[in-house]
Amino acid sequence: MKREWIVFAIILMIAIRAEGHEYKLIKLSQTPVETQTFINTHFAQCQIAIAKQETEWLETIYNIVFTDGSKLEFDKHGQWKTINCSYTHVPMSVIPSGIQEYLKHRHKELQVILIERTKERYYLKLSDGENLNFDLHFNLIQ
Repeated sequence: MKREWIVFAIILMIAIRAEGHEYKLIKLSQTPVETQTFINTHFAQCQIAIAKQETEWLETIYNIVFTDGSKLEFDKHGQWKTINCSYTHVPMSVIPSGIQEYLKHRHKELQVILIERTKERYYLKLSDGENLNFDLHFNLIQ
């Protein structure tokens, strides 16, 4: 009987943890080195308002919010996933060169306000509201 209660308690803890979404406020120095380098290279002039580590099941994500409203999301290895600069613009130095070339020829007057990277594609939102999707070889997806 005691053994059944222990097994039940373990299963209950796992179920609660599986549903749980934990986050904690952290310092930039507590993020992966790649994240720190990225921010110091491309967002050095920005002041951090919030740095947060989120854990959901087995995935860890780092969120950085700047005082100008820009938001960055990084995976557990410190690689950026999303850069949202709705009130400013995404630095061109962050955008892959193949996509930069496309933008230079077709959308020279517009700025990128959001870029998202997944395992399959890049998603961009331009300052005029247009959305663009590129595959990992920087080909536009219609």
